[in-house]
Amino acid sequence: MNRLDKFTWIDKLILIYLMIEVLILRWIYSYGYYKYFHILILFIIIFRNKNNRKIRPSDILVILFYLTIIFLNILNNGINSSFRFLKSFYLYGLSNLIVILYIMILSYRNKGALKNFILKEMFIIFNAYFIINIPIIIKQLEGTYFLMRNVEGNPMYEDHITGLIGASGTHQLTFFWIILIIINLYSYFTLNRKFGLVSSIIYIPFMIIVSSQNDNTAFFLLFPFIVGQYLLYRFIFNKNISFFSIVKIIFLTMSILFLFTAVYKNNDNVKNFVDGKVTRKLVQYGVIDGVVDEKYGNDEERIFLYKYALEYGNGYKLGNGIGSIELYGDLSMPKHFGMSEISIRVYEGGLIYLFSIILIFSHFINRIYIMNNKYRGELSFLIICGNLVVLSIYTQVFQYMVYCLVLALIAFILNDEYSKQHYIL
Repeated sequence: MNRLDKFTWIDKLILIYLMIEVLILRWIYSYGYYKYFHILILFIIIFRNKNNRKIRPSDILVILFYLTIIFLNILNNGINSSFRFLKSFYLYGLSNLIVILYIMILSYRNKGALKNFILKEMFIIFNAYFIINIPIIIKQLEGTYFLMRNVEGNPMYEDHITGLIGASGTHQLTFFWIILIIINLYSYFTLNRKFGLVSSIIYIPFMIIVSSQNDNTAFFLLFPFIVGQYLLYRFIFNKNISFFSIVKIIFLTMSILFLFTAVYKNNDNVKNFVDGKVTRKLVQYGVIDGVVDEKYGNDEERIFLYKYALEYGNGYKLGNGIGSIELYGDLSMPKHFGMSEISIRVYEGGLIYLFSIILIFSHFINRIYIMNNKYRGELSFLIICGNLVVLSIYTQVFQYMVYCLVLALIAFILNDEYSKQHYIL
């Protein structure tokens, strides 16, 4: 391995910390105050890159627009609670953008080192973690509360069947699974590492079965949505792809579809879950035709809460103020309010606030994707915006670091596969 393709000890330490935060810190400590550590990462970014010429006018414009919306929100609504304002603005917003900025800086400063870290350390640690979690999740599926912590605030047992991810972490578990499979496939396509392919084929049926039993609808919606985009990208947009690689992609895609079909047909839990809750969600989101008769009419719960935010949260204007309510579970709001970004952000700052957050996150994720390419990135920016709109409808994508780290790493992987540069471990 080229000496230039190695990280300094501080970069490697920060990356290891970020992995710990994704894999186990939520389980150890349920509160988000450890995100103040991200401020240190920001200071490191500023100190080590104060003369960095990679800053573009578009970066400044996007940041100024975002800060202007924040300022107008404060000017119009004031600050109801300093603590809740800081929690909403920083702990569950800006702190996670800092992680994207950090991955962006690393990718520009030493692309080879980041690629090596993903293909070596992340590959080993993520696969080992998945294997360690298997018996823990199986034990938890038996209703034993085995190794569950901090579950008192949510009485729904299924939400805590996540292994060592932590309480109410099924969506975070889904995103860990997504990046695990993409890293494994990236390893297979880049290094012809057979374990990456074989392990993915073995892992996916386990993921499907577990997701049908821990009420994880997100897996059935988001896993094929994101992993499918990765495979489609390799098939369509990779200019250096060979005929043999195309055959491998087609084979892999067909194998994944076969796995889903086989598990669906041979496992009653999976079949009942897909035919019931997953199908109902797809109908409510308009993906497939059908009629659903529920307490929210034909609206999915998240869409109902979004409409509530528009109507009662001054959502068409500047909202009711950042930090005006608790991010999730505020007793003055409808049940589950804040379960996705579209309800809480629209209530706090209106559609313009939600748009500003999607804009700034999309911009810097796209900066990772287009680095060192002559391709200007308008199309990729729109695709990333579209993905974040989907994720903001269904998840708390801006509130938890795992989403931001995964999206940043996927952008880097896609850039590397587009690029003609190659690095050797």
